[in-house]
Amino acid sequence: MEASHQDSSESQEELLTWAESLDLSAALELEVPVDTAFSPLTAVLDPPLGVWPSPKPVESSITCNKRQRDKRARLNRREELIYLRSTVTELEGKLSQLQNGRSDDEIHDARLIQEVWEDVTKRQKEQRDEAEAENRALRELLKEQLKVAQRLEQLLVKRQNLEITSSMNGTHGLVTAQDMCGLDHETVVEIMLSEIIQMYTKVDDIMCDARFHADIPKPLRDIRLRADDETGTSIETVQSRKLPFNYLHTAEAMWKTSMSRDRDTFSWRTHTSETHTATDQILIKSTDGVFDFPRSTADFLNKVAQQRFDEPGRVILIENVVCAPRRVGDQPVNGLLMRLRGWQVIEQGPNDSTLLHTYIIAAPQVVQVVPDHRLMVGALTNFMLATIEWFLDTDLQHLENHLLRITKGPNKT
Repeated sequence: MEASHQDSSESQEELLTWAESLDLSAALELEVPVDTAFSPLTAVLDPPLGVWPSPKPVESSITCNKRQRDKRARLNRREELIYLRSTVTELEGKLSQLQNGRSDDEIHDARLIQEVWEDVTKRQKEQRDEAEAENRALRELLKEQLKVAQRLEQLLVKRQNLEITSSMNGTHGLVTAQDMCGLDHETVVEIMLSEIIQMYTKVDDIMCDARFHADIPKPLRDIRLRADDETGTSIETVQSRKLPFNYLHTAEAMWKTSMSRDRDTFSWRTHTSETHTATDQILIKSTDGVFDFPRSTADFLNKVAQQRFDEPGRVILIENVVCAPRRVGDQPVNGLLMRLRGWQVIEQGPNDSTLLHTYIIAAPQVVQVVPDHRLMVGALTNFMLATIEWFLDTDLQHLENHLLRITKGPNKT
């Protein structure tokens, strides 16, 4: 009897230990605290003497299977969370590599083009106000240059022949104010085109000017009145700027806008225009009429010859203009001729942008001494200064509008 009771006590202790193990395992799976003092069998009544019931295997098997299924479900959810977290970590790492992979040069170029594009946008919005401010500055400049203008007359009177002397290469032509109407058109064109070829040989010398290589963040524009006995008197204009467009697109747009400049840009009271030659490389045209200039008018006859030269990495546009003014503002003009020579170099810039360099020499010439000569020279000098500044602003605005219209944005086709 005692042996049987002892065996029953040992079996009860083993069963208690097994139940506690299950409770501990379940608690670990469910992540809840374990109360090891809890005994699920303490409330069981003692069986009759000599009989001790064994654990119910069916009930324990069902409970175990349920716990295993719950455990597998939890493990699956944990694996999914672990996988998703690892995927997010991997993607974040790749994004960080891409963001940090750009070189300093690429970042610098992108920032440069962004600054250039912001400059274009600002100029589009504030163009009129800036032009007014620049014109006021020009009036002040004109007052300071009155003494130089008086010397201009003295130097120009020395040229009382009918020749047109190039300020850059010394070649001579035969075009005068009277000849503009009477001289054979083919002869005038031949002279002007031959001058363009000689102007083309001077491109590299002109581009050596230190002003084209100054490291300044803003666009450069420098207009000076020069006077000396050797080269004569002229107005020199140097301009350099960046544009956020492909340089070939810019060159093509400049060529197209030059063909329609007198129609799209000028404001005429009376106007006749004739295009004699218009190809991809050469443009020859004549214009005659009364032009409404801001705060003034001008009546003139002019001929324009322009030629395009394509080189690796750059395009060169050279313009040769002969202008015979009849009236500037309220001042009649006789015996004077105005010559204008322009070089425009369109180069490939960083990050598919454009570097635009412009050099212009405008020089009046006396071909006949008449009364009130000094007043005419002063009026023409004032007109030249204001015209060059206004034309630069207007041409730039027209060019940017054309590029924006055909590209819908910077560096796009």
